[in-house]
Amino acid sequence: MVEVLTLAVSSDAISQSKDIELYGQAKERIVSRFTHDYVSDLLAKTGGNVTRAAELSGLSRASLQKVMRRLGIKSAGFRKED
Repeated sequence: MVEVLTLAVSSDAISQSKDIELYGQAKERIVSRFTHDYVSDLLAKTGGNVTRAAELSGLSRASLQKVMRRLGIKSAGFRKED
């Protein structure tokens, strides 16, 4: 015997669900923003020195550079002028 379950969903519930961001999308947005801010803070503190920023973060220089490329962050914008 197969039972069929029918759910009554109001049109208000459907329209409200369109305003809700999917979990994965929300997580990606928040993690990306955190990472961008974190890397920017590191580079600001080190005057754009990627090697030193990597050391402070516990990442390898190559890993930090990969994150920077993904986020479009350039160390030159953080370098202090003499």
